[in-house]
Amino acid sequence: MKCLRWMTIAVLVSSCAFAQQKPPTTPPTPPAKPDVPVPKRPSNPNKPNSPTSPDQQMDPGLAQDVLVTGRLVMPDGMPPADMVPVSLNCGLSAADITGSTSDLRGEFRLRLRASSGPNSDRLAMQNAMRCSVLVAIPGFEPIKKELMGMDLRGGGDVGMLVLRPLLKAEATIVSLNGLKAPEPARQELIKAREDLAKEKLKSARSRLEKAVKIYPEYATAWFELGRLQARQGETERAATSYRQSAKTDPKYINPLVELALMAAVAQQWPEAEQHSESVLRMAPNGLPGVYLVHAIACFNQKKMDAAEKSARGGLDQDKSNQFPKLLNLLGDVLLLKGDKEGAADAFRQYLERAPQSPNAEKIRQQLAALSK
Repeated sequence: MKCLRWMTIAVLVSSCAFAQQKPPTTPPTPPAKPDVPVPKRPSNPNKPNSPTSPDQQMDPGLAQDVLVTGRLVMPDGMPPADMVPVSLNCGLSAADITGSTSDLRGEFRLRLRASSGPNSDRLAMQNAMRCSVLVAIPGFEPIKKELMGMDLRGGGDVGMLVLRPLLKAEATIVSLNGLKAPEPARQELIKAREDLAKEKLKSARSRLEKAVKIYPEYATAWFELGRLQARQGETERAATSYRQSAKTDPKYINPLVELALMAAVAQQWPEAEQHSESVLRMAPNGLPGVYLVHAIACFNQKKMDAAEKSARGGLDQDKSNQFPKLLNLLGDVLLLKGDKEGAADAFRQYLERAPQSPNAEKIRQQLAALSK
């Protein structure tokens, strides 16, 4: 699944939501509308934005990209029913992390900035020693595959990585009932995804409808059908498919995330709060964007304590600084609650993480006003 799609929607929702709020009377200026751009991501998701080493800085012309590849499988040897996020972590900062998703065969490709030239052997080994392939998704044991000892000049293959379900997991982003799907239904889902990749929407929809007819408990196929229906503007049908997906696999959180986003886009704040809260109750770790949606929904219902709690919870989970908007939101909440010092601190941190955001100048003006 393309897990990053909903991040953009969440940003758009929050911009719309804050525009409806009345400014407080206590602060010298009203909270700024947090119209921050989409969270920091390289324009090409397969191309990392990692810093170069001193040797590379000496001769930028030596730099080149290399591929790190591998394959995800379930314990039965089959690829997972859903596309799974995979990341390459080569350090401690957000700039050292790049991500992609596995494809229909479970294969993934990650790009790493390496170098060629006189010092390439040493630099390649240095890069390999500090890099790891990471897979950390709700409902499964985390995977960390060290690249130590690999010569990355020609790329590296980490081989087959097994996704092992946690027996007592409350939530997952890969539906496990797909393991029980009969082969004809599974083939329809695979062919539907291939059709989607080729923009053959009519054929893809037909195959997805056939897949859920063959196997009515196919949560992943219901989810994919809902996404396609939403893409075609059939919101009610999409919501029905998402609900069916969630019903057939109650631990599968993807459809609940989509229902939360749909409600937020429609400014149906109680429903957005309900669905996002359900997701966070089952999977409290690793989903900072869902915390953002929950905080927005609470903010628009004037539940400031809940909004503040979710904003702070999201910040605790946002290890790679994908959602600086959480700080913008936290600052606005604190300002409305009369905590000028706390709001100013949140705004300063926001500017440190998103100095080029469209509303950065407004935040700077607010900070100047709060310091008077």
